[in-house]
Amino acid sequence: MSSIDQVIARSRQQGEFTERKRFTVARANAIRKMRQFALADPYFYVLELIQSAVANGASYIDVSVQKSDFVLSYVGGGYDRDELTQLFDFLFAAKSDMSYSDLRQLALGVNAMMLMEPAEIVIESGDGTLENTTRVVFQGGKDIVDLGTPESPLRGTFIRASKLKRSKIRSKSNLHPTDYGPEETRAIEERCLCAPVPILVNDRAPFGYSTLRTPSIYGYERVISIDEGDLYGTIGIRERGGHTPSFKILTYGTWIQTLQHNLLDGHRLGGIINFDGLNKTADHAAIVRDDRLGELWIRLLPYARQLLRGDVKAETHDIRTMDNTQLSISSLRDVLRGCQKILIAPLAATFGNVIGERAMRIGSALDATILRANAGDVDAIRYLAPPDAMIIQPNLDDADDLRFYEQPPLPDPPRPWIIGAIEVEEMTQCELVKELTYQDHTYTPYDILTTWCEKLGAHLIDTSDTTVAKGTFTSGKVTETERFILTKNTAALGTIKSTIFTPRHIVTHSDEMLVRVISSERLIWAGRLHSSFPGHVLQIEIDNILPGHVREAPGFDEDFGLLHAIASEVARRAQASFESATQRALEGVRQDDEIVGSGLAQMILAAIARDSILRLRSRSPDSDEMPGIEITMLEDYPLDLTKLSVFRTLGGELRSVRQVVEGMCERGGLVYGVIESIPADLDAIDTSEVLSLSLAEERLLMILLGPSSYVRLDARDILAEHNPSGARLRDIAVGIFDGYAEENPLLVEGAKLGAKTTRPTIIQHLLTQLTATWCDPSPEEEEQRRQALRHLQWYLVHALASPEDEPTYGLEERALFIDIQGRPCNFEDIYRFAAEHDGKLFMGDGRGVDATFMGDQRLGETRIDGLALNPFAMLLLERLFSVQPSFDFDLMGSEAKTRVGKEEETIFLSKLELDTAGLKGEVGIPKQHIEDPSVLLLSRDARHTTPLRGVARRFGLVGILRHVSDRPLPAQDTLEKILYNTAQRVLLQLLKQLPEMETGSADWERAVWALLHFCDQHYQLTLQPGGRVVFDIHSPLAERTLNLPLFDTSSNTPTSGVRILTELCASYDPKHPERPLSTRTAMSDKLAPPLTAWIEHARDPKHIVRLPDSHHRSARDTSHISHIVTSAIDAGHDPTFAAFEASLYHWLETLRPDRVPLHAIRVVQEDNLGHLENVAPSLRSTWTRLSKKSNPFHYVTLGQDFNVLLVDRKHWLIEKALTEFMQDSESLAWALLSAYAQINEVLEPVTNKHELDFQAALIKELSQNTLAAISSQAFREKIAARHQQITANG
Repeated sequence: MSSIDQVIARSRQQGEFTERKRFTVARANAIRKMRQFALADPYFYVLELIQSAVANGASYIDVSVQKSDFVLSYVGGGYDRDELTQLFDFLFAAKSDMSYSDLRQLALGVNAMMLMEPAEIVIESGDGTLENTTRVVFQGGKDIVDLGTPESPLRGTFIRASKLKRSKIRSKSNLHPTDYGPEETRAIEERCLCAPVPILVNDRAPFGYSTLRTPSIYGYERVISIDEGDLYGTIGIRERGGHTPSFKILTYGTWIQTLQHNLLDGHRLGGIINFDGLNKTADHAAIVRDDRLGELWIRLLPYARQLLRGDVKAETHDIRTMDNTQLSISSLRDVLRGCQKILIAPLAATFGNVIGERAMRIGSALDATILRANAGDVDAIRYLAPPDAMIIQPNLDDADDLRFYEQPPLPDPPRPWIIGAIEVEEMTQCELVKELTYQDHTYTPYDILTTWCEKLGAHLIDTSDTTVAKGTFTSGKVTETERFILTKNTAALGTIKSTIFTPRHIVTHSDEMLVRVISSERLIWAGRLHSSFPGHVLQIEIDNILPGHVREAPGFDEDFGLLHAIASEVARRAQASFESATQRALEGVRQDDEIVGSGLAQMILAAIARDSILRLRSRSPDSDEMPGIEITMLEDYPLDLTKLSVFRTLGGELRSVRQVVEGMCERGGLVYGVIESIPADLDAIDTSEVLSLSLAEERLLMILLGPSSYVRLDARDILAEHNPSGARLRDIAVGIFDGYAEENPLLVEGAKLGAKTTRPTIIQHLLTQLTATWCDPSPEEEEQRRQALRHLQWYLVHALASPEDEPTYGLEERALFIDIQGRPCNFEDIYRFAAEHDGKLFMGDGRGVDATFMGDQRLGETRIDGLALNPFAMLLLERLFSVQPSFDFDLMGSEAKTRVGKEEETIFLSKLELDTAGLKGEVGIPKQHIEDPSVLLLSRDARHTTPLRGVARRFGLVGILRHVSDRPLPAQDTLEKILYNTAQRVLLQLLKQLPEMETGSADWERAVWALLHFCDQHYQLTLQPGGRVVFDIHSPLAERTLNLPLFDTSSNTPTSGVRILTELCASYDPKHPERPLSTRTAMSDKLAPPLTAWIEHARDPKHIVRLPDSHHRSARDTSHISHIVTSAIDAGHDPTFAAFEASLYHWLETLRPDRVPLHAIRVVQEDNLGHLENVAPSLRSTWTRLSKKSNPFHYVTLGQDFNVLLVDRKHWLIEKALTEFMQDSESLAWALLSAYAQINEVLEPVTNKHELDFQAALIKELSQNTLAAISSQAFREKIAARHQQITANG
C-alpha cells in the first residue's frame, strides 16, 4: 500500500488516544467572530486547507467530500504537537511571517469549517514514529480541544470533519455541486487547476497526476517558464490580435485573482504566476496591492525582457560561494535561509587574490555568509534573503572598509545605568529619505531614491523599463511597483534601529545628548545634539553604511554632515521615547538620593525646565502682603521634582529648585550663580545664596526662570561710570551686595552721587551710558543690555517714588517693560492701567521676560491688560502700585495639593484633558468660585501666558493649555471654538455627575451654579406684539438642565427651570412693565442659594428683549429716530454706500430669525461716521479701536438700546461687494452672510441655529432670484413711513 493510501485508510478509521489532555480554546469569542467573515464563500474553506497542505510541503493530496463528511489527506510535510496545540493562535499571527503560512491557512480552513457545525474535526499528523505523531480533536459546538498521541504512528497528515450541516452555509454561496460531489468539488475544479502537486477529488484526478509548476499557456507568440521556489509559473508575450492579456495570480497553487498589469510599456504580457509571498484581502478573495505585489512585478521584469529579446530559456544567475560552488536559485534560497549577515563580493574575489582575502577577513569579523556575484545578480540575492538580514557590500579595492570592519564592536555605554536600555521604534529609510531630501522641492519617489543612493554610494535596482509616476511622495499616490522599489532599495541600505541609554554618571556637561552612529556594531560617528532630554545616550544603528559613503556626501557641509542630519532627524522622531525614558528614570528617584552634580540632577533640572511654570500667587486669601513667586509642575511625576536638592551654594548648602524660586523675592527677584571655570568678583557679596553651577545647569536654570531672572556673577562689568566723582554702575547684585547706598536712586558703587547741585549731572551722565548699552544691537552684548535695562528700571521707579521729585529724563516714555501679551510698553501705559484699576497692577505667569531687545523705542499709547512675569520688575513696581497676580487661582489639582492649606487632589468638579491643534492641557469647572476665571495659554517656550477670558467667563472655566507644536499657534477664533466645544463637554459631563452628588453639598451647589450660569446665557425672554412674553432656549444642554427638577417648592414637590420660566412669562403685566416677574408656585424657604439667585435674575424685567414694533416710545425717546432715518443717507454720503446700507438693512430685517433690534448700518470711509456721531458721540473712539481688526463688519451697542453695524470700506470683501452688489446678487449674499456671522459672534441671544436658519432663508431667496439690491430712495421712504407710524403711536 502506497503512503497516500495508508493515510487515506487511516483517515477512515475512528481512532483513539493512548494518552491525551483537554484544554479550552483561548480567545474563543474572537475566533467565532472571525469565522463569520473569514472567506468570500463559505465553501472556500477547502481551498485554505489545500493551500495549507501545499505550503506544508505536500507531494500528493487526496480529498473526499461527501454529503455530511469531509476528509483531506496528504503525504509530505507535517505538523508537530506544539504547532497543533496552539493552532488557532495562528489566526492572529502576522501575515508578514511566511514561516507560519501553512499553519495560518490550516487554522483559517478549520475555523471556517466550523460554520457547518460538525460533530468533530480530527487532525492527525506524523513522521512515521509514534512519538512524533499527534492527534487533535476539536469538538463541535464547544470550545474544547483534546490533544495527544494516537494508537499507532502515521506518516502523513489528514483532516477529517464528520456530520457537517451544509444547510448552514448553502444560502451564503453561489457555488453549485459537480456531477462527482458537493459544492467543494466545484471550488477545487475552478481554483486549483494549476496546483503544483497532484490532487484527487472523490477518486478522480481532474487535473491529472503530474506535478505542474510551469503550466502551459496558449494564445501567446512566445512564452517562458519561471521557477524560483516561491515564484513559479509561465508568462508570455502577445504581439498582435486577441483580447488584452492578463495575469492569473496564484498562491500555494490556488488561483486567487486575475490582474491586468503593464509590465513593459507598449507590450502585452500575461500568464499564470504563483507567488506565495502575496498578501490577500481579509476574505482571501483578492490580492492586496502592496509592496509584495510590487515585488512580484519587479521579479518578473527580467523574464519579460528575455521574451522581448526572443530568448525563451530561463534566465541563469552566476552566484558562487568562496569555494567556487555555483548556486541555483533553489540552492541559493537554501543557503540564505536563516542568514543574519550576508557579504556580497565580486566574482573576481577568490582565495588567491587581495580582494578575496579582504572579503574573507571582513566575513570572519562579522561572522557573515560570503557570496560572490556580478552586479547584475546582486538583486537576486536581495530578493531571496530573509527580510531582516543585513546585506553588506564593502569596497574591496582598498583597505578602508577592511579597517572599519576589523575594529572591535562598540560596547554599550558604561554602567551603572539608571534604567535599562530602551528600544526606539524602528525607522524605515523611506521615511528618512523623505525628511532629508523632500524639503523645499517636489520630488518623485524615484528621484528621492536616486538622491539618497548617491549619498550613500549605493546602487539602485534597475527599473529602466518601469514607469514611475511623477507625483508627490505620499502613500496614496505611489503604485505597488514604486512602493516596492522604495522599500527594497532602502531595505538594502538597512533599517534604522535606535536605542536610548541612561547612564548614572554624567556624559556631557551641557544641555546636550551624546549620539553614537554605528554600522555592523562598529562606531562610524559620534557627536552631541542640543536636546530637552540631556543625560541620555542615543545609539543609532544603520546597516550597510560605511565611512566612504558619508565622507563627502553631496549637500552636507563639513561640520554638520550627513550623519549629523540623520542623528538630528532620528532624535526628533524619538521624542516620545525620550519622554518615556526620562519618566522611568525619574520614577526611581528617592528624596534622600545624593544627586547633585550627577547626570540624574541634569535630567531632573531638564524635566523641571521643560514641564514647569513660574506663578505669581497671593500669600494667603486675605493677606495684604506682596505676592510671592511659586513654581508649578505641569506634568505629574511620582515625586515632587522641585523639592529635590539639585544645587549646591558656594557655602556648601544644598538647595532645591523650589527653595531657589521661593527665595527670589528676598534677593530682588533674582537668582545668582557662579561658574567654576569663570573668575568671579565676590567682594562684599553674600555667597550663602549664590549657586555653584556647571554650564549645563546654568543654561537649564535660565530656561526654567527666564533670562530676566538670572544673574551670572563674574567679573561684574562696569556698565557706566563718572570719572570725576568715581561713581560707577556695575552688574546688579541686589539682595546679596552690601555696598549700595540706600539714599541713591541709582545702584552706584565706588562713591556717592554728591551734592544736589552736581547730582543731576552725574545721574544724567550715567543714564546716558546705560541707555546706549541697552540700545546696543550686538548679540554678544545681551547680558550687558539686560543689566543696563535693570538699572534703568530701578532708577525710573525710585525716581518716581522719591519724595525729592527726581527727574525721569524721559524714561517713562521708553519701552522698559513687556505686557502680558508680549508687547513692549512704557511706564505711562502701566500708570494708566493702574489708575483704571484702583491702583492695582496685574502681572501674569510663565518665565521671567524683559525688554532687553526693545532698544531705543518710544511708544504711543498702548492699552495693556497687565504685565508679563518679571519678579525684579514686580518688586520695583510694588513701590508705586499694588501688584496682583493676574491668575490668582489653582490651575491644576497637583498645584492645589502643593499649596499650603490645600489637601484636595483635584480642584475641579468636572474637567477634560485636551490634546488638539498643537495644544495640550486640562480645563474644567473649579470647585471654588473664581471671581474672574480664565484659561491660561502658555507659549511653547513657556515665557508668556495669554489669558483666554471670553469663553472662560461665560462658562466659569479655568485651566491651562500649553502650545506644544512646532506649528504656529491656532488663530484666536479657532482657540475660542476649541474652548467653547470643550466647555460644553465639561458641562455635559458635570450634568451627568449631578445625580451622584449629595444634594445641598458644597460641590452640588457649585455644580448647579455653573450649569445655571450657562443657562442664563442661552435662554431669552421676548416681549411679543400684543404684550405677551415668551421664552426661547437656544442650547440643548441648557434645555436638559432647565428640565431637571432642581427647585424645591413649599409643597416638597421639586419643579424645573422650564416650569418656572413658563410661570414668570405668564405673570408679565404690560400695564406695569417695570414690575418683577413672579411664579404661582411658592418656592421652599430652604432653596439653595444658586437656585434662588437664578430665579431672582430671571424675574428682573430688564432682561426682557423688547422688539421695535412691540412697545411705544415716549416723545423724548423718538428724537433719535430721525437720525436713524438719515444716518444711512445723510448729506454728502456716497449714494452707492447708501444703497448698499439700505440693501443690507432691508434683507437683514427681512430674513433674520432672531429678535434683537438693529437700528443702523454705516459704511465707514476715512472715519466718516456722519450723523451717527450725533446719535452716539462715543462712536468715533469705538471705531478707532475696532478698525484695527480685520473684520469686514463690527456690531456695536451704544448706550442701552442703540445697535449699529459698522462696515469697513477698506476690507476686500466690502470693496468687492460695493462694486458688484447692484448687478450680482451673489456678491450681496456673501456680504449678508458675513454680516450675520458677526452678529452671531457678538450677540449672546443669537445662536448658531439662528445663523443656520438665516443661511437657509438667504439661499432660498437667492435660488428664487428674489434677492436684489434696493435703492436708497426706496429705503428712505420705508424708514420715514415707519418713523411716522411710531410717532403717531405716541
